[in-house]
Amino acid sequence: MDDIILQLTGERTDLYPKTQKLISDLHESLETKKIIPWAFLLTSTGLKITRLDGRQISYSGIKFSGSPEQVFWTRFIEPFLEDGIINILDTIAEDCLQGSLDPTPHLEEAVGLYKIMTIKVYRRMVQIDRNLQGEGFPEKVTPKDANSKIASMERFIDGQLKVKKALLLKKRPDNWTEKIKLFYNEHQFFFYILALILTIAGIYLTLQNNNIFFRGTPIRY
Repeated sequence: MDDIILQLTGERTDLYPKTQKLISDLHESLETKKIIPWAFLLTSTGLKITRLDGRQISYSGIKFSGSPEQVFWTRFIEPFLEDGIINILDTIAEDCLQGSLDPTPHLEEAVGLYKIMTIKVYRRMVQIDRNLQGEGFPEKVTPKDANSKIASMERFIDGQLKVKKALLLKKRPDNWTEKIKLFYNEHQFFFYILALILTIAGIYLTLQNNNIFFRGTPIRY
């Protein structure tokens, strides 16, 4: 059984709860809709499942060898994982832009969680493979080594993180006018407080000057 918990330890960002839910929901969807249905391949129910591109996979009354095994392990789950990390990084990046947050720690946090999910997905696939190969006796089958697939997917994930960081960097303003506007938009509350303090100080100085003027003006009869 897979005993990996889909969560990160240590310090977490403010967006962690949302990120964790997005990835948990994706993991649950992949398990229930794309991976576990393969367990019914040897039953009378058979297998009917849809690839990411919409093509159907349908098997019934055959063993898990040859074509079914090749389909299961050859670019079946990867498109879902690739599409998932792209969508999640897009979502987190947009949240950071809307909330004026530094995207780097939030994106890296999402990648860390996603890599854990990826390991869980492949471990479940190994378990399904072993059950199908053993035809109900998984202990008779040596577990498939999926480390190369996990490593390959982690490289893809890291590549998407690099791309997203580069795209966000290009969105940052290049000229001083835009930089000042961005700084103002990100710190409007500070400027509001500063303006309020200056206004109060101006009123105070005006009253003080008026008080000096009235006290220094002789009364004429």
